[in-house]
Amino acid sequence: MTAFDHPGVPQHVFLGLIWASETLALLFLSIRLFVRVVHAEARFFLDDALVVFAAILTVVVAALWQWQAPAMYEILDVEAGLAAPGVDFIAKTELWLKVQLISELFFYTSLTSVKLAFLLFFRRLGANVHHFSLLWWPIVALVGILYIICIGTVEYRCLLPKLEDITGYCSSKTSGDFTVITLKFNCAMDVLSDFLIILIPICLLWNVHIALSKKIALIGLFSLSLVTMAIATARAADLAATSWTNNVVDPSYLWMWTAIEPCIAIAVSCLSAFPQLFTASTNANKRVYKPTDSYMRMMSRIRSRRNLKQSNEHTLYDLSAAASDQYTNIEGTGTSSTEYLDPVLPPGSKVQQVYYKASFKESV
Repeated sequence: MTAFDHPGVPQHVFLGLIWASETLALLFLSIRLFVRVVHAEARFFLDDALVVFAAILTVVVAALWQWQAPAMYEILDVEAGLAAPGVDFIAKTELWLKVQLISELFFYTSLTSVKLAFLLFFRRLGANVHHFSLLWWPIVALVGILYIICIGTVEYRCLLPKLEDITGYCSSKTSGDFTVITLKFNCAMDVLSDFLIILIPICLLWNVHIALSKKIALIGLFSLSLVTMAIATARAADLAATSWTNNVVDPSYLWMWTAIEPCIAIAVSCLSAFPQLFTASTNANKRVYKPTDSYMRMMSRIRSRRNLKQSNEHTLYDLSAAASDQYTNIEGTGTSSTEYLDPVLPPGSKVQQVYYKASFKESV
């Protein structure tokens, strides 16, 4: 057996699965944007832009593999000894390596964009939660650090130089071991960051006073990142199981999973956002009631009397027997004497002026 075997994924399966996952991602993204436009008064947020950006990257990757898949399978057949190289073999191989580099960089960038979209979405939900930033900011920092690490561990020396400069090392066991180690490490960090992101909605809903069944349902919905965690784990396990001799990863499996995983992440991010979208649309469609003029006049009188009471709260009242006799209840009127009880106000004081102005307005 040579260091390179026949590709484990046929070309039609390779392209079919890539475009199927791409279609799924674009379908859910279209529904998300449709809800924003039609039911949420066309209000978009930064997390929507990040998901759209990730989707654009996945479309570019799918288009690149649609263009380069025939060349990739031709090159793999030549390296496996199943076909003779053509006159343009070197040029095709160097172009294929550049497509691999773009696909890997776009893979990490699109996944990170989806993670940031999740974080911004949950930040909006927990804007009024006490100490929410103490949980949110460390996770954002971790996602950023992991992205830098993933970009830094890309094996540029096997993708950028000319073919004659990379043939020896990049076909060796050392290169294969490095690829497997970085794949496992990046997978572990991917799963860790997704797990920490799942903790955010759990913390948000933990103390919310709603029915337990509804709380569990919402936590389950917001925890759909478990799907992306499962996909990342399956990707790493499958690549390790299908490696060729000298730990060389089968490119057909590697780039198929690399194109599929971000698409699944986009679909999951849209699913998690749907409850908040429809809640926002319901609130936007609620009827707004405008107070009537009579209601406003009544509230104005109530506020005037309340202000008057506050201004006179320190005024002494004449509660002597003479004053009580002067304002006795008139039989048959049903009016209490306390209703006509006037405060004793110092002549010319500001309190007296406020009181008489209010009395004059009520008489008018």
